[in-house]
Amino acid sequence: MLVGWADELASTVQYPANQICTDDFTGPLANNTNLGAKGVIALQAFAQLCIHAGAEAGAGTKCSEYARMAAEFAVTWQQHAYTDKPQPHYKMSFNDIP
Repeated sequence: MLVGWADELASTVQYPANQICTDDFTGPLANNTNLGAKGVIALQAFAQLCIHAGAEAGAGTKCSEYARMAAEFAVTWQQHAYTDKPQPHYKMSFNDIP
């Protein structure tokens, strides 16, 4: 079950879909930085649990691959969530994505 959950995160967390979150006063929002950050943390947490449980050696689960994806998604988050205008801050949703 947890692998299925991690796979869902891996396929959606880099660019979160248009959805409601705890910042729902804005209505549904695509690429919400709050959801992106939580997803990256959750995927890395799963990778660490997976590694410590020894799942990579036994069941063919690629725990280190989840950790690699979380690190890649964290870089995406850092690149798209930050702006320095009008002053340095993290935005509610990602900057324009090319």
